[in-house]
Amino acid sequence: MDIHRVELFNHALLRSLNTIQSAKTQFHGLTAGPSTPSALASRIKLCDVLLAEIHAISCRLETRMRHDDIKRRPSGIARLDEVVTYLSCPESRPAIRAKQKL
Repeated sequence: MDIHRVELFNHALLRSLNTIQSAKTQFHGLTAGPSTPSALASRIKLCDVLLAEIHAISCRLETRMRHDDIKRRPSGIARLDEVVTYLSCPESRPAIRAKQKL
């Protein structure tokens, strides 16, 4: 079970890193040309993508660290941490995350 969880985490991390790399490449392509309103709008959208992916990575790392820490805590405290993570990181709510991508 833990191996599967690590594989999912690594897959999600690689997907985010690939998205960041792609956005960075596109961003640099846009900065080479003139600063038209549409080019500026595209840069802003790419910055939003970069920020969203960085936030997703941060939440995944936080969730993973909490999960590792939960294994060492009494069950009542562990459950509280799960609720806090669920509320603070949208990535821990798959249905909502899927709607955000639409």
